Amino acid sequence: MPGPFVSILVPLVDLGFLMLIKLILACWNVRGLGQRCKRDDVRVAIESFLPTIMCIQESKLSDISTFLASSFLPPSLRSFVFKPSDGSSGGIITAWDDNIVELLHHTIDDFSVTTTFSFRCDNLCFSIINVYGPCVHAQKPPFLASLEQIFASLANPVAVMGDFNLVRNPKDKSSDNFNSVEADLFNDFINNLGLLEIPLLDR
Repeated sequence: MPGPFVSILVPLVDLGFLMLIKLILACWNVRGLGQRCKRDDVRVAIESFLPTIMCIQESKLSDISTFLASSFLPPSLRSFVFKPSDGSSGGIITAWDDNIVELLHHTIDDFSVTTTFSFRCDNLCFSIINVYGPCVHAQKPPFLASLEQIFASLANPVAVMGDFNLVRNPKDKSSDNFNSVEADLFNDFINNLGLLEIPLLDR
């Protein structure tokens, strides 16, 4: 089953009336979509909660046609942008329900896909940064610095989602292999941007 998914009620004021929009964001490191049976499982899992926006990491797909996307995305999420994998590693996909939100623009960087949307029922805009961070230690500081630059360039509310390949403290590790230097870098990044961490629901 997928990792964290978040249901957010967004307050909007329109013509003096308060409206609440339910925005469901989902994030999942699928660790490869090369096998048909895996794509079937992913599609069934996503269909179980039908997010507004789905962020996928580690697709391990170098190209994604509309036909291929239909094998792991439900019909409501057929609009998507992606960063190809680097050989057999990486790959980022952001998919969305085009009936609820409209894509305004997107950018693809070395370790992220940034999308900016507006709600179709109103002019409220927001951005999603879908991240798959590097595993190599030497690449982690420039990776976080690049995310800070992306964040600074966005004028809308922002959600940063994905797999950073970083942890904040030892309890987040499933082994004793904890790097305190990397954790300090990650915590400084979160604190400097004033980000609010949303805990995982399925762990």
